[in-house]
Amino acid sequence: MLEVLMSLFHYPKAITTLFLLVFLGLCPGLARAEATVSPDCSFKGIKLQGKVQVVNVFPDIKVQKVNTFSDLKVQWVKTFPDSCGKWQQVDVFPDFKI
Repeated sequence: MLEVLMSLFHYPKAITTLFLLVFLGLCPGLARAEATVSPDCSFKGIKLQGKVQVVNVFPDIKVQKVNTFSDLKVQWVKTFPDSCGKWQQVDVFPDFKI
């Protein structure tokens, strides 16, 4: 084992590659880009309009309320959640859960 490690010191490119593989393996969030809302108003295949159920466990999408730099502007409506960002809160039969 020591001989293998010592032979790696002769190959700086191998050391760099090994370091990157270990680093990216330990930090998978850094290796991929964050998902964003698509132009057709969907996220991970879920249309971001319609009836929404707010749950404590097992949501379809995790959301966060922010004051600036939002990905989607949400409007809570009582009826007709029929366009992008219009959500109606329900307790049963949701289109998706947050």
